[in-house]
Amino acid sequence: MLPSGGHYQAAIVTIARKYDMPGLFYIDLWPISWAQIVITDPDVALNMTAVRNHPKHEGEGLMIDPLVGDGNIVTTNGAQWKYLHRMLSPAFAISHVTNMRPMVADEVMKFRSCLSEKAKSGEVFKFEDLTQHLTFDVIATTTFGRSLDAQTKGSPALQHFENMCRAHMTTRESFNYIRNFFVNRKVFAERAKFDAIVEGLIKERFEIVKRE
Repeated sequence: MLPSGGHYQAAIVTIARKYDMPGLFYIDLWPISWAQIVITDPDVALNMTAVRNHPKHEGEGLMIDPLVGDGNIVTTNGAQWKYLHRMLSPAFAISHVTNMRPMVADEVMKFRSCLSEKAKSGEVFKFEDLTQHLTFDVIATTTFGRSLDAQTKGSPALQHFENMCRAHMTTRESFNYIRNFFVNRKVFAERAKFDAIVEGLIKERFEIVKRE
């Protein structure tokens, strides 16, 4: 029914549509996985995530922490989450985002050129790859002040990030502990390479900000 390696959200949407489920429904996956309350109604989702801001599920940490490290804003709760939120919120202020528009527009024009080239060639391509490269370049440009050219030249940082994520996905699909041990070593190795690149970009940007 679904392609191999399909995203979990695609499965949930398929179930909700096929069986005409309400905006909130329960799935019991015991003993394979956690029981889940699935929310597809936007108003209910807003109440759960913003109005009442329920704690994050432990499953989020199991999936995300091995990739980005413990104590990140995605999986933390309480005081730690509030501290990280206060730290990051200025980056999403309207005035700051408005100033970033020219930089974002430059990356979008590169994306447009890539699409035009694909259209002219007539080749079949994965749209996901192009949008991923666009997203990566936009984030890099707005964070570090310069593009990593993932759209035009390819980026070692993005390649290490992809390798890390794909390796981690295989451990979620296998109960072979010996195999997972070696796969996890690859995850950690790729994360170390990715972290080294990001650390260099942060130091470079910090020096520029100090001079300004």
